[in-house]
Amino acid sequence: MKTRALWRSRWAATVAAIVAFAATTVGVQIGTQEPAAAVDLLEYCDQHPGNWWGYRYEACAEQDVYIVLINAQTLQQTGTVTFHITRRLWLNDGLMRFAETVTVSRKSYTNSGSTVLHDVDMGCSGQCIVDSADAVGLTPPGITSSGTWYYRSTLGANWHTTLHTNMSLEISAPNTIPDSVTWRSPDVRCDTLTYIQGEGCVFPWAIPIASWSTGQGFDDIINHIAYAQGVRGLPGRPGTTPLHRTTDPLTQTANRNIACPSSFPTGTGQSCDEYPFASTSEGAASGIGYSARAVDAVQNYTHGGHLSTFLARQRVIHGDAYWVTVSGATIVSSYPIGGGSGSGGGGSSGGTVSKAEPALVRDNGDSTMKIWRWKSDGSSFDRTNDLQSGAFRLSQVENRVASGDVDGDGDDDIVMAYQNNDGTFSFHVFKNGNSWAGIWYTSGPFSLGPVDGRLVVGDFGGDNKEEPALVRDNGDGTMKIWRWTSDGNSFNQSTHYQSGPFHLGNVADRVAAGDADGDGKDDIVMAYQKPDGTFGFYVFKSGLSASVWYTSGQFHLGPVGNRMVMGDFGGDSKEEPALVRDNGDGTMKIWRWTSDGNSFNGAADYDSGSFHLSAVEDRVAAGDVDGDGKDDIVMAYQKSDGTFSFHVFDAGASWAGVWYTSGQYHLGPVAGRITVGRW
Repeated sequence: MKTRALWRSRWAATVAAIVAFAATTVGVQIGTQEPAAAVDLLEYCDQHPGNWWGYRYEACAEQDVYIVLINAQTLQQTGTVTFHITRRLWLNDGLMRFAETVTVSRKSYTNSGSTVLHDVDMGCSGQCIVDSADAVGLTPPGITSSGTWYYRSTLGANWHTTLHTNMSLEISAPNTIPDSVTWRSPDVRCDTLTYIQGEGCVFPWAIPIASWSTGQGFDDIINHIAYAQGVRGLPGRPGTTPLHRTTDPLTQTANRNIACPSSFPTGTGQSCDEYPFASTSEGAASGIGYSARAVDAVQNYTHGGHLSTFLARQRVIHGDAYWVTVSGATIVSSYPIGGGSGSGGGGSSGGTVSKAEPALVRDNGDSTMKIWRWKSDGSSFDRTNDLQSGAFRLSQVENRVASGDVDGDGDDDIVMAYQNNDGTFSFHVFKNGNSWAGIWYTSGPFSLGPVDGRLVVGDFGGDNKEEPALVRDNGDGTMKIWRWTSDGNSFNQSTHYQSGPFHLGNVADRVAAGDADGDGKDDIVMAYQKPDGTFGFYVFKSGLSASVWYTSGQFHLGPVGNRMVMGDFGGDSKEEPALVRDNGDGTMKIWRWTSDGNSFNGAADYDSGSFHLSAVEDRVAAGDVDGDGKDDIVMAYQKSDGTFSFHVFDAGASWAGVWYTSGQYHLGPVAGRITVGRW
């Protein structure tokens, strides 16, 4: 289906007599429907004289021409005459030949104006010829003339050109100086471009509108466009910035590589859909923003055919503007991978928002991954719906996985930093851990190797939306905290923190985020091994300024590995660190601290019985899993029989038991990718 926009375009007139033309305005949209559904084009031109109005293939204009008659001997005025001119142009998709009808009628006169005869001559500029006989001859006074002329473009193969028609109204009367008025049409563009198919002519100043609605066989795409335009505010909707077609293969490839890279997660029978389209200058590589999601592959293919048909029928060439409008859409923020446009579950069904639950991100070994999710009833974990990706290589993510409420909807989401093959990286967001919400940021050249696993997510700005931060080794004995902000739909770079001498080799991945001072903004905490055998907790307020909040006695961080978490273990709205340390004798200890808002102080620790941290590795996370207002520590423990268990430690101070035991399940492909959140 095609819909044409009705426009008016500036026209030029040269006059050899005294002619009054109305003022003109360029590019004012007055309708978006076919004339039969909105307005009659000729009627509209009659009601709005002085401008050319039209669609992609049809245009018209009406104008009064007032002429003063001058006596040839005395050079004195002998009368006046006013003619009303109506012009209508029809173009064709599939033909280089087009037609124009011109009607001239005498509207009024004074004195010798009653004797005026008129004639109409038509011409065509550029690569164009008049392809018919003269349709109007010398017309007697008071008689209306009307005729149709045909034109043909002489354009060669695989090219395009701009041309226009010219009208000359010639007047004569006894003993009167002959005069004429010329009036050109708006631009017409003809093309024989092979990628458009066939040949044809259009009015390039009339921006066409692609109009689609649900029920055409691609509802997933309709819903996505509605979301991208209405929620994300992306261009292309009528009345906003239009899209512009690009046929440059490099631009199209760049757009696709950013919006729909090979790592884009899709489920069975799905493919990646992007908006703005890859074939537009406003695509993902333009930097103005984009939306991408997994949709039904057949629907995606079908819509591609409809888009191609629209571009061909409206003869939209490289650089041309067009709009897109959809109707009947259901706006959803994301589609579950593997589930088309249907329901993707509702987070922790059966649990409540007051309890946090664990999730494991596991490599399937076939270049896909799965987010395994559980729900909490306050005393145990039960399985809930998972997310199965399409192509998504966790080797590009490693342990750069964290959770937080990045869109501000009250539920936590999972964020992964993914190293792209072109040397850039992207933040992938998984809403509630069970649907892919898109790529929220793609960098320029940026290697994640020096970041290692030091990705954290926190509300560093205090705006109730959490955002990621990367702690990166500069390779010169200093480090940088790279920070972003969230607008609820994407991440944008923010102010970074550049350290002085600070060796991240002494930190490893012992980095966590939490509101250590209780000011409503999260901070970044690092456990730093000092050369004298002690360690210090460095606190970076909102990720921007550093101070040491605690220095230990002799304490080697090696047995801690990367098992550091932050949580409000005391329920006082201030978060504090905990370290899980291997005692080297088949037992472990959870070392705990409290926060007074300016420093950390040692608190009661937890000593286990037999508990092998080699079976846990770095699979440790914190969250309030029982809903009592105090955070707890969760560990995923690989058992010798090939199953695993979630062990929960109440407020990190006592063992609350085994809350879940799996069937056969190897934790090796999970690595350290465990997170706890309120899904």
